[in-house]
Amino acid sequence: MLNRNNIEHELDKIMECSDISDYDIEVTLSVTGLNEKSDTCLKVNDQTIHSGYLTDGEHTLQQKIQVPGDRTLELSLHTSTHNHGQKVSVEGIRINGVDLLKSHQFIWDMFKFTHTDGKVEEQNNGLYHNGLWNLSMPTPLFPWLTKERNKRSNVEYRAHLNFDMDGEDYYKLLDNVFR
Repeated sequence: MLNRNNIEHELDKIMECSDISDYDIEVTLSVTGLNEKSDTCLKVNDQTIHSGYLTDGEHTLQQKIQVPGDRTLELSLHTSTHNHGQKVSVEGIRINGVDLLKSHQFIWDMFKFTHTDGKVEEQNNGLYHNGLWNLSMPTPLFPWLTKERNKRSNVEYRAHLNFDMDGEDYYKLLDNVFR
């Protein structure tokens, strides 16, 4: 029976069993100042979602991809024709309907941009220079997201707190507050 004492454990067990390998990926890009000669290229693993010119504004690009477990799901954005004033920034990433940038904000920390000279910028959300932007995540994705979120949280779970009451009164108080 599920209760407040074992629900986290049970959810972890369920997530470990989920072996999703089909991903529906949506990437929202905000584009400013590109010209017809731009060579912007968005890929998911080795599959190209878009290559070439994008008009100014927001664009949502989609791709369905299958990634077996124990592999990496990698999003990459590349350009070699960047001019001053041009930018392509990643504004949203949705995988199977889950908005990663809103529900798993630590993903922002994993963004990386590598300049053509090899210099690496961490936490960069797009193309502001010539080079390669990427985000790499292990699969199966959703169990990893759950574990990573829990690992990065600062929440401490305690078996009990000292409220000068015995265990049963403490749990009655919790039931009244949270139900």
